Amino acid sequence: MSASPAKDRLQSIQLLRAFAALFVVVLHSYTRTLAAQPDAGPSISSLFALSGNAGVDLFFVISGYIMFHVHHDDFGKGRSGSFLLKRLIRIAPIYWILSTVALLVIVFVPSMFVVPRTLDPLWIAGSYLFFPVEYAPSLNTPLLQVGWTLNYEAYFYLVLAAFLFLPRRIAVVGITLLFVGSVAVGMMRPFAHPWPQMLTSWLLLEFLLGGFIALVQHASGNRFRTAHLAGLAVGLVLLAASFPMGRLDDDVTRFVFWGLPSVLIVNGVCRLRYEPKGWFGRAFVTLGDASYSIYLVQVFSLPAAALVLGRLGILTGAPVDVNVILLTVATALAGWLTWRIVERPLTRWLRRTLEPREPRAVTP
Repeated sequence: MSASPAKDRLQSIQLLRAFAALFVVVLHSYTRTLAAQPDAGPSISSLFALSGNAGVDLFFVISGYIMFHVHHDDFGKGRSGSFLLKRLIRIAPIYWILSTVALLVIVFVPSMFVVPRTLDPLWIAGSYLFFPVEYAPSLNTPLLQVGWTLNYEAYFYLVLAAFLFLPRRIAVVGITLLFVGSVAVGMMRPFAHPWPQMLTSWLLLEFLLGGFIALVQHASGNRFRTAHLAGLAVGLVLLAASFPMGRLDDDVTRFVFWGLPSVLIVNGVCRLRYEPKGWFGRAFVTLGDASYSIYLVQVFSLPAAALVLGRLGILTGAPVDVNVILLTVATALAGWLTWRIVERPLTRWLRRTLEPREPRAVTP
């Protein structure tokens, strides 16, 4: 790692994306192993695995950073339609495909999922439209269980698209007032329905702070490098210090112990240039490219891999840490294959087909 100019920063972010995706997978690998070994003793995984959902907070901060970094010069130009089309092409196709697979599984193999599922038409529609719908008490996840995070992403994209019409400074102030005001409303009047819960969640501030990172970088360049790297170290320490707390479901607590350290981590990492050397280094960058597929496909790969390990007697007989490693590796491989065979070629084809082409300059 070394200091990075702006053009090289996204590669280091891909590396962080790989870590974030695998962190979430480790959590679900661990909980699935514990379901098979409820009396399992202490393990290395138990020290940090239950905090794996912090990977989602990293994703949210990264998303805010990338959107403001890539579209820094698009404010005030009325490019909201193009922006939304690009975002839809990026997140929707593979998500809709896997959601359809999940729907088929619910119909034909319902035992594959840990939580109960119903076939409420409104819930199914909300799953495809990135709209949170409660289908059972305290269960607000869509068809693809991990897709609840996509509801937040979609809302953030809609807000950003609405403000792209305005000059950057006015837009940033407007988005800040909207998100901070929404959180304040949620603090004064907690909501039970998943839709207003999302609109007033502290998690929205993670997108906002990620955007601030990009704005500061564009304004100050690579100055204050020592301070940013020190912040990265502090963020890593704070995140590790939160591991004994396990899962954090409360919005405020989660924002403080996972969100703010994630901001420090992203701020430091995106100021570094990652130069992969050898197959191992390139593999992690590739996992970052495939992180979206890895995150989504775990809904299927983990129960499938657990079934195989169970038939082999490994899931109940091998140490917890061994199972967590095997399940995580299997999911990383499944996600990479999904990205390589489905997500990447489909995304490229849709971009060529649907995105308007920039007019070529005519040389006199």
